[in-house]
Amino acid sequence: MRPLVMFMCALSFLPYTIMAQWQKVVEPQGFADINSIAFINPYVIASVENVGLYRSTSMGLNWEFIPHSHATTLVAVDGLLYSLGGLAVSSDYGTTWKTIEKGLSAPRVNGITGKGKELYCSVYAGSMELGGIHYSSDGGDNWIPINTGLTNFVKDVAFIDSVLFTTNNNVVFRSTDKGKSWVSTAGTGWKFKVVGTTLFTLGATKIDRTTDRGNTWTTYEVPTKELLVDFSIVGNNIYALAGTGLYHSSNNGSTWVFRPKTYLPRHQQPFHQTMVVNGPDILLGAREFGIVHSTDHGATISRRSTGIEFPYRYSIFASDAKPNSIYVSLERNLFHSSDNGNTWYNPDSLLPTVPSHFLIDNDSLYLSGAGINLMDDTTEGYYISTDPVSRQWKKMFYGIYGYRHNFFSSYKFGQTMFAFNVGYSYGVWISYDNGKTWSGYNEGGRPAAFAMIQNGKDYFIADGTIRISVDGGKHYSLRMNGIANTLVRSIAQIGINLYAISDAGYVHRSIDNGANWTIVSQNIGEQVFGDMLVYGSMILFSGTKGVYMFNTTNNSITNFSQGLPVLDLEEQVILRKSGPILFLKYGNDLWRRNISEITSISEHRIIPEHSSIEVHQNYPNPFNPTTTIKFGLPEAGNVTLKIYDALGREVATLVNNQLTAGYYSYEWNAGHLASGVYIYRMTAVSSNDKAKPFNEVKKLLLMK
Repeated sequence: MRPLVMFMCALSFLPYTIMAQWQKVVEPQGFADINSIAFINPYVIASVENVGLYRSTSMGLNWEFIPHSHATTLVAVDGLLYSLGGLAVSSDYGTTWKTIEKGLSAPRVNGITGKGKELYCSVYAGSMELGGIHYSSDGGDNWIPINTGLTNFVKDVAFIDSVLFTTNNNVVFRSTDKGKSWVSTAGTGWKFKVVGTTLFTLGATKIDRTTDRGNTWTTYEVPTKELLVDFSIVGNNIYALAGTGLYHSSNNGSTWVFRPKTYLPRHQQPFHQTMVVNGPDILLGAREFGIVHSTDHGATISRRSTGIEFPYRYSIFASDAKPNSIYVSLERNLFHSSDNGNTWYNPDSLLPTVPSHFLIDNDSLYLSGAGINLMDDTTEGYYISTDPVSRQWKKMFYGIYGYRHNFFSSYKFGQTMFAFNVGYSYGVWISYDNGKTWSGYNEGGRPAAFAMIQNGKDYFIADGTIRISVDGGKHYSLRMNGIANTLVRSIAQIGINLYAISDAGYVHRSIDNGANWTIVSQNIGEQVFGDMLVYGSMILFSGTKGVYMFNTTNNSITNFSQGLPVLDLEEQVILRKSGPILFLKYGNDLWRRNISEITSISEHRIIPEHSSIEVHQNYPNPFNPTTTIKFGLPEAGNVTLKIYDALGREVATLVNNQLTAGYYSYEWNAGHLASGVYIYRMTAVSSNDKAKPFNEVKKLLLMK
């Protein structure tokens, strides 16, 4: 092939422009904690924990996001929307808010009622001196306490004509003089609903009703053994919501029909939290599931969560062992996509623990977690799932019973597995037989390993520092000479070189197995850096200010954050790779990008000096399961790069495209193939000399 000297010279000095960019992935929607739902015609407004507010004019068919820091309990009163917790009011369906806390003795408001400028609210606090009922005569601008006669904590407040009601230690109290004095009634419960001049109150397993302002009460027993969490009244229909289903009475509580949560069989614990009823429409808000809708008293249910995004606390994980796959975990919900995030599958089972780290080994998933809650030491630990459909989990606790296992992270090298325990007992647990038996080491060390690599017989971890183990991962010593006054959360290896990125904004390299480190890059600014992914001679890494590529051949750093929003992040950004696709959890969103847009664009900026095509031997070789093939083109041409087995059968096509002059790097994942000798063949046809195609063949060895 003849070199295009004039063209190459011109190309070398062209300004570099990146056309491709990160694309936002639509995550599984609706699987979030719904705190409360309120209705103000024409809007249904939902409060989503750790996210904000959503509103809908179609009874939840579609939702519009409204940023709001007071996303707690919502209450509609006299055409206005109130947000409890930190008390605020909105007159435009949640778009803008005004804080109205002046004079409140504590910020936790449980209920609010009133008409016009006269408002009453119930404040829950550790004592009556701090809590109780408060009154405002100016629409909430100023509040005064009105607690004479109340002796314990209050939960809710209601107002009918001139009579005021509250719940004081689950006993209903009333006041006929606007709260100046209170007396107890025969009613009990903790939550109110007012229908005309009738007051209903919700108890643990019953509903009380008064039609004469609290003088006499009627009790409706709900046939449930679990606590009721919410209720609603529409005509003769009474709805009582429990964690596991909905109770409905169409005859004022004489008889009841139970509508179990059959639409979500995987949930075994109570999960319902809130409901709203508007005519025939019922919306139920749930924990870790979002919102569902019914028009037949709960007999049939449909999802109504389109547009409600995940809260920030979800995590992502992927691996080259499962190309084009991405997993997302939200608390104990697990979602899997096998088409790069276009569609999602939710297995019919909850995770056995709140996850802290995942590993992927073909169809096997390994999960480490700290338990369902802080007081639970029975569900923490290490688990495996081998069924990609049902995702049933088995605990891998052979030989390590009797210890707390607050696992922060885990890693796998062949049959050897590591689980780092930051909470109790030994710092690291090791299994040399693929998880069948375990032993604890490094007692009292408790390293929080953000990253781990193997270099020969030695292991390195990044736990804010760099540490080495020379005894098979049992004990660790510091290797930070040359890295000072900064944190390190990631480490990578290319050949004999070790690389680390520090939060000070520098890439460091060691050529003596971590004994000494030197800065080898320009500074890209102080930030929290996360994962480092090796791709040939490139290292991709993420920070709270963007995504970067470090070229180890010339020690240059390129920012590849095109398409990402500018965010002021504090938490660590998560970067994962699955075959040719990069996935990024950046802020509260999931993003993806083809790795060739980053590595090949960057690499073919450098024009080969030779006049002939260069095809490099794959590295590493032997390999398991991924290896990288590089080649250089002195001029443009049509290129194919294919891989064959020993019998000559084609098993993969890495390139079949028109390429410009430059260096290229492609990774091949052979995780689905058997060990053995394979052949890769590159064919190139010059755009200027199609009569003389180029062919070169090389061998590569897969060893599993």
